[in-house]
Amino acid sequence: MKPFKTHNQQLKILRDRGLEVPSEKKRDLENENYYNIINGYKDLFLCLDSQEVPVVPERFTLTLTN
Repeated sequence: MKPFKTHNQQLKILRDRGLEVPSEKKRDLENENYYNIINGYKDLFLCLDSQEVPVVPERFTLTLTN
């Protein structure tokens, strides 16, 4: 089981992985949950290497907007 992360910690992890998340989107993370927003769709937005395999550590090619 993974340790609990605050919403701010979750946002930092996402930003460190290349996801551009505007500050006002924090409310979406608070209202929904991390899994529904990120893990449910992340495979569609992961950076892939030349063999079409997700790079490690995970990096995203997505900007969250309105």
